[in-house]
Amino acid sequence: MLTGNRHQQSGSVRTFKASLAVLLLLSTTGCKEEAHKDRPVVRGKDASPARFLEKSAAAGITFQHTDGSTGEYYIVETLASGVGLIDFNNDGHLDIYFLNGCPLPPPEDLASCPPNALYRNRGDGTFEDVTRQKGLEARGFSIGCGAGDYDSDGDLDIYVAGFGRNYLYRNNGAKEGFSFTEVTSEAGVDDPRFSAGACFLDYDRDGHLDLYVSNYCEVDFASSKPCFNNNAPGYCAPGQYTPVHDSLFRNNGDGTFEDVSRRAGIARDPEPGPKWGMGIAVCDFNNDGWPDIYLANDVSDNFLFENQKDGTFKNIATEAMAAVGLDGAEQGSMGVDAGDFDGDGSFDLIVTNYHKQLNALYHNEGKFGFSDQALSRGMGDSTLPMVGWGTRLLDYDNDGQLDLFVANGHLEDQIDRYDQSSEYRQRNQLYRGENKRFTEITNGGGSGLREKLSSRGAAFGDIDNDGDIDIVVCNSRERPSLLINETPNKNTWLSLKLKGKKDPYALGARASVTAAGRTQVAEVRSGGSYVCQNDLRLHFGLAGSKKAEKVIIRWPGGNSSTFENLEANREHLLKE
Repeated sequence: MLTGNRHQQSGSVRTFKASLAVLLLLSTTGCKEEAHKDRPVVRGKDASPARFLEKSAAAGITFQHTDGSTGEYYIVETLASGVGLIDFNNDGHLDIYFLNGCPLPPPEDLASCPPNALYRNRGDGTFEDVTRQKGLEARGFSIGCGAGDYDSDGDLDIYVAGFGRNYLYRNNGAKEGFSFTEVTSEAGVDDPRFSAGACFLDYDRDGHLDLYVSNYCEVDFASSKPCFNNNAPGYCAPGQYTPVHDSLFRNNGDGTFEDVSRRAGIARDPEPGPKWGMGIAVCDFNNDGWPDIYLANDVSDNFLFENQKDGTFKNIATEAMAAVGLDGAEQGSMGVDAGDFDGDGSFDLIVTNYHKQLNALYHNEGKFGFSDQALSRGMGDSTLPMVGWGTRLLDYDNDGQLDLFVANGHLEDQIDRYDQSSEYRQRNQLYRGENKRFTEITNGGGSGLREKLSSRGAAFGDIDNDGDIDIVVCNSRERPSLLINETPNKNTWLSLKLKGKKDPYALGARASVTAAGRTQVAEVRSGGSYVCQNDLRLHFGLAGSKKAEKVIIRWPGGNSSTFENLEANREHLLKE
């Protein structure tokens, strides 16, 4: 039995292109494995210095994450938790939903487990814990969440994925103070498997939001034992556990769902077969107006499910060159995000990976083809010492070019006893995007990026409504980080809140924004990052432009609307 090395790679090189990539990797990194401490800050001459400040204590957030660790090193603990940025009461302020773990094996009475926590944004920089008041005290081992209006009543509902049991919470709306009712069983989405991520989407474009859940593996606590490396106990490799299929639930339009996983091609054997599912990105990658699904899978090839427009999906990740790493080997993939970093109108992918593996930056070449350009775009070997989780392509300084954030943290709390190339607590990373390349500027990213923690989920949105993107991070076994963006710059911005005819939050809608001759694209998505929920508003940096000359919205059902001369530095509500 293999122990110690959590992510065993196949090592098989599948194509000549991948072989060349290996040579490029070796020549670029020099096979370095040492930890990279305090890299120098390198900026373009026109760059604004980033400034993220940690303000959780000042904001009144007292939440403390636990993974329930007892020293038995159960694999469930490694996934920790995501976090959701959700405006649950429609007051225009992003609230925060923190997910929590539980001692393992889970007790029969989950009341002894620490609950998840909902913090209401007061709009003045502080938050109020309203968990019990709003009925969101989910208990157990919660890992991921996704938000969407599955019953189309104008407020956000929440699905919580985890170990032992999952939860669907229906938002009761304004008449009942935006409280929540747990409706998992009656809705038919009480998936008992070990789940990680969740997101809502309208995969068949019938106007009703469906639900995708990524599942991880089977766990038998009776036979679970730690694995050892140099006499240090740790977690056994995921490959020693039997993976399970993901789940796709179709919305029947009456408050219930039907499990269509096998019929839709999500859970078929031998192809695509079960994997260790983690982060999910729903996006129209081929620009045909139908949502596709990208799955970050641990210790295995990733999935790219092309929507066949007939209620089924086909996994095309291998032929699209988006399944494995540069060397053709399977990786330990966790987080994922889609964004158009080079401005060509197609969505690219960032995928975070395990220690000694490069994070992947898959450039969309069109016609469902991708090329991993992490090295050529400047990311280099900066990710090798890290274990990457939550991630986002975001424009932190509103200059109109996408930057990159990665939340890092090792899962082995004794990694330094047998491997000096990494650390348990790690700094998160910030990369500035400029001229279609990325430069790491973590050291100059403000005091909020200096602390080392073992981070997991990271959610992104304009928490203080000041026109730039803030970040909230779940840190395993610790308090969360509330990273408020106070980057000084004079760049302008545009925020779009979309309202569809059938789906009030317009999940799947695409916005094309043209300002000063540059066009940017973004989509409204549930889920994302590493098992998190991001702000559903679309944010665009406009550099110095005073307006967006043209905004084209392609709605989920295929209709389009055009809006002209939208004023900068404000949020616009656009209706179908």
